[in-house]
Amino acid sequence: MYIAHLRIKKDGIDDGYHSVMVSDISYDYDANNNIIGIKFVNVANPWNGSSFTGKTSYAISEIARWDIFKISPTVTNTVPY
Repeated sequence: MYIAHLRIKKDGIDDGYHSVMVSDISYDYDANNNIIGIKFVNVANPWNGSSFTGKTSYAISEIARWDIFKISPTVTNTVPY
């Protein structure tokens, strides 16, 4: 399992960007249904700089940075099952 965090460019510039979490990725496919690229990235928290009413997807050109973290479930034995 992975969590992806994006830094979004502001007005096409890498400074002054904000962060969003990825919910899923839409891909471009060729005639044989092979993935040939990313069409756009959908986000879970569409922040517009002041509230959660911003864009819900971004093109690759709008993304300044990707941080992808591998996660694994943790089970504790302090909670009875």
